[in-house]
Amino acid sequence: MCGIAGIIDARIDTRTAHSELSAVMRAMHHRGPDQSGTIHSGPAHLGHVRLSILDIQGGAQPMSNEKGTVWLVFNGEIYNFRQLRKDLQARGHKFHSTGDTEVIIHLYEELGGQVVEALDGMFAFAIWDARIGRLLLARDRFGQKPLYYHEGLHGICFASEMKALLRFSNVPGDIDNTSLADYMILNYVPAPATLVRGVNKLPPGHTLTWRDSHSAMSPYFHPGPSAHTPVPTSKVRAISMFWERFDRSVQKRLVADVPVGLFLSGGIDSTAIAVSMARSIGPKRVRAFTIGFSDPDFDESTYAGQVARKLGIPLQVKDVGPKEVQDVFPGLADIADEPVSDNSIIPTYMLCRFARQDITVALSGDGGDELFMGYPTLNADFANRLLEVLPLGLRTARLAMALVLRFMKTSFSNISKDFKLRRFARGLGLNTPARHGAYLGALTPGQAGALGLPADRAYKAIESLFPGDPSWSWAQRLSAFYLRTYLAEDVLVKVDRASMAASLEARAPFLDPEVVDFAFSLPLRMSFHPLKTKVFLRQALATRFKDPIVLKRPKKGFGLPVGRWFRGPLRPLLESELDYDTIKSQGLFDPDAVKNLIQEHVAGVFDHRMVLFSLLLLELWIKKNLV
Repeated sequence: MCGIAGIIDARIDTRTAHSELSAVMRAMHHRGPDQSGTIHSGPAHLGHVRLSILDIQGGAQPMSNEKGTVWLVFNGEIYNFRQLRKDLQARGHKFHSTGDTEVIIHLYEELGGQVVEALDGMFAFAIWDARIGRLLLARDRFGQKPLYYHEGLHGICFASEMKALLRFSNVPGDIDNTSLADYMILNYVPAPATLVRGVNKLPPGHTLTWRDSHSAMSPYFHPGPSAHTPVPTSKVRAISMFWERFDRSVQKRLVADVPVGLFLSGGIDSTAIAVSMARSIGPKRVRAFTIGFSDPDFDESTYAGQVARKLGIPLQVKDVGPKEVQDVFPGLADIADEPVSDNSIIPTYMLCRFARQDITVALSGDGGDELFMGYPTLNADFANRLLEVLPLGLRTARLAMALVLRFMKTSFSNISKDFKLRRFARGLGLNTPARHGAYLGALTPGQAGALGLPADRAYKAIESLFPGDPSWSWAQRLSAFYLRTYLAEDVLVKVDRASMAASLEARAPFLDPEVVDFAFSLPLRMSFHPLKTKVFLRQALATRFKDPIVLKRPKKGFGLPVGRWFRGPLRPLLESELDYDTIKSQGLFDPDAVKNLIQEHVAGVFDHRMVLFSLLLLELWIKKNLV
């Protein structure tokens, strides 16, 4: 995995461009500690830092075609590069390397901007075509790899990370108040916007072309049902189809010239990957990693150990104590890059750092929940839809929930009952995308308004991302919506930044096009149950893995007891970083409202863990990148 950067501006002299590009690349050194390189082609200056995975000796970048007229900087992995290479050689193209990078260049020569449609993989890349003075930026279908850019009057610059892009002198460093409201409401800022005014991120499944100070962004992929994928006629056939596709996906992601391993939590998704890996390369060759916590409410290492013993695969476990976790907090801004308020980035980073001692590539279960109905919020959505069709259903539910929550004690445990009930209550009666924003986000629009933010933002930033095709089922729409929002803007950002901070590449077998198309082909009767999660995947796993405890375990999540720690060992950090005078001087939030949130949480009156983590992360990030 790598980091890419560049600036195209004819007004900037070569020395200045090289100096700025060097600063940008240094800010991304963790993404590519093995090698770095730059090129100058007309008004274009491109840079690359490399984490060597394939073609370790011959894959240096930037890379060009034979004539030096087409230049590429590329971050990612192309899993079908061998077949593409074979086809290109048959058309007369000559190759001087053995990896996947050169394939993109020659494929671009054949297809131009449509090159992205032929690629199976995770990627973000930039192609400078000196023949016509055009820059092409591209990002993979699901947003596994990041790409930020800034357009000025006379040029454009880009980078893999926002903190790196901010090193370019022409990039502004002002917080955008509208995006700030989205961050506090949703926990993230949906693409193409970011927290910084004038800085954009290319949305998943999009390309951007820039030429003569004019740009055009275009989608080439939207998640959803495919007319070309056969619909399974029986559960037995569906399970067979799943494993055929999933095994191929896992095998593709095992290809590397460096050690490959697995993040094993003992959940359904990671267990499915472990089962497939064990069948493909043998259980003794599987390298599995997990971390354990002393707090049993958040610990998954017991389940991971159970799966490892059952399959006969070696498992390395690192037990992590509160002090070690808390020591990571001050460095959160460096790890997170663009703030995404998901505290699981901390254990994810610690797991990546631990695994990196032995491997360079790790397979992870990202995408399984979104594709196979794994979130309890989907069951909550079904209940809300049912209440909507019942006479006085919503009104009765609101009254009942208000009464129950009035007398329910606040709990700070992992996904507690009162936490789930409060989330369900605030989503009652909202439209579907807003409802899920309410389920998952830190604040309601009204609460954001109390902090001094634009309360009229509501859930506008994600409502347009909800599919409107009436031919899709309710479950298909929600799955596509989660892929484009929560997965792309939260989960994959967290995993990319945490893994890259540890110089580790993470690969997601569930996000293979074949597996995704299959998931969307499943009939609703196979994919969804109103009282259970991930019913199909559990049934499929049961044909290869016989362990009722693992198969029936509820979703736990990979979180931290920050709610408790903000009342104890992390309280000094919280109160010092969110100091009244600091908040007041910045002018982003009402300091009295922030002070009240801290006091209520510390007193145990309300669980404000999510909004307090959002505020803390933001403050650390501002001090690191904008002050």
